[in-house]
Amino acid sequence: MTPFLNRQTYGLDMIASASLFSMIHLYQYPWSANAFVIYFVYGLGFAGIYRFSKNMSLVILAHVSVNILLSMPYILYLLEV
Repeated sequence: MTPFLNRQTYGLDMIASASLFSMIHLYQYPWSANAFVIYFVYGLGFAGIYRFSKNMSLVILAHVSVNILLSMPYILYLLEV
């Protein structure tokens, strides 16, 4: 994902990125394997977006979109819609 890792063919860069993404996001909850796996899958998706687009703005937009989508039930509850 960086010039040093340009020749990665096995996706180890994506696995490392997804693992880091998971660990960073686990501060919100007590550690659990389920939460780690969920964040890991999202991290793989974001790493894949970056790998194919080479555009960090798209990754940020995807992260914001996922956050909004997953927050909609709570937002609608607060608005009592």
